[in-house]
Amino acid sequence: MVSNNIKILKNYHDLNILKYLIKECHFNPYEKDRDGRSLLYHNLNNLDILKYLIEECHLNPYEKDKYGRSLLWDCNDLNILKYLIE
Repeated sequence: MVSNNIKILKNYHDLNILKYLIKECHFNPYEKDRDGRSLLYHNLNNLDILKYLIEECHLNPYEKDKYGRSLLWDCNDLNILKYLIE
């Protein structure tokens, strides 16, 4: 069962709102959707949010979803790919 936290968090693509929900409202950034995808996957096109989730929240960028795909599989932004690889 997917919690309401991930349903809410995955729809916000603004770093300040995500920080507020995670820090002040105690939303869990580690929750995943029914496909096993974390907030990283749902913010794959936003480098600032990815950096926050990886560097501050310590989410694993190499974790795979239930289909065996990682962020690298679906990423199509060269700058984000470089960040994920480094």
